[in-house]
Amino acid sequence: MLLEQKRFRVRFPQLIGHSHVATTTLAVDEAGSKLSHFLLGQLLVNTGYALLLGFGLSRIGIPHALLWAVLTLVLRFLPYVGLWISAFFPLLLSIAISTSWKEPILTLALYGSLEVFTNNVVEPFVLGRSTGMSPLAIIVSALFWTWLWGPVGLLLATPLTVCLVVFGRYFPAFHICSVLFAAEPPSSSETRFILLLTENRLPEAKALLQELAGMQLSVRIAEELILPTLRAIENDLFRGATNPTKTRIYAQLREIIEEMTLERSAELERQPEQSKFEQPKMAIVPFMGEGDEIVGRVVARLLAAKGIATDLLSCRTHRSEKVERLKELEAKPLGFCSLRSSQDR
Repeated sequence: MLLEQKRFRVRFPQLIGHSHVATTTLAVDEAGSKLSHFLLGQLLVNTGYALLLGFGLSRIGIPHALLWAVLTLVLRFLPYVGLWISAFFPLLLSIAISTSWKEPILTLALYGSLEVFTNNVVEPFVLGRSTGMSPLAIIVSALFWTWLWGPVGLLLATPLTVCLVVFGRYFPAFHICSVLFAAEPPSSSETRFILLLTENRLPEAKALLQELAGMQLSVRIAEELILPTLRAIENDLFRGATNPTKTRIYAQLREIIEEMTLERSAELERQPEQSKFEQPKMAIVPFMGEGDEIVGRVVARLLAAKGIATDLLSCRTHRSEKVERLKELEAKPLGFCSLRSSQDR
């Protein structure tokens, strides 16, 4: 059961509940994933850079070319200044061993051309948006952390700012960091969708979904539109409040989710009708109100498209009734999905 829960978490990382522990876990997981991808990509770039540099220095005739290449590989992890620290020694050595300016000029040209090509061609392709930060944010963060902590701040500038950007997506206190530094700040589509629901303009909200996704429910539309809308409602608009407007918005969301279509997998369509009803079940238990119930409804519909039957309990059901209901359902070993952390059960 634990193995299946882990597979479910990996497959639908954004569709877990909003309790403090679960939210923190998701934020840390995403930050770690972004940092690991960034560091791996940077290592690949630096390795290719070092290989070309070592070959070029050896052709120019600089002694110990392999040593300077390895030094550059390591120091390029230090943004902006690391490369020129590593270049200082080969340049100084080229001046010392040459009787003309040919070797120093060639060495400087080699470093300069490799750096320009790598920064403008290789790194955007390899690293892409692995950090989730805009180019301007990388420069500003490097200046700020260097001013604050010196060389150590320069080394940690990108990892620290990546964490702040990720936390801004999960915690309201860090939201400003996500807006200022993220490569893709909150979309206008999300803002329009929330505005239409708040103003009770349901037909226009459906038209917006038709324009964005053809009224088709998918993991992408859930991550990019439905879940950010729920976060905004719970964290910004109606934090800890229950009022008619919030209830009306959730009623509209439920109607929209039920009307959205799903693309069933080809394997499921080829299965006999009898086997489709023999799929294992998953019980989805929302603990924290209507927002979690809507997330559970999205999860249930996405799993149904994969041939996994689900039973979604109402958020208004008392805990004792939920326990009895789970006993009646006799959920199969596929797993138990709760929208609240185990510590809160």
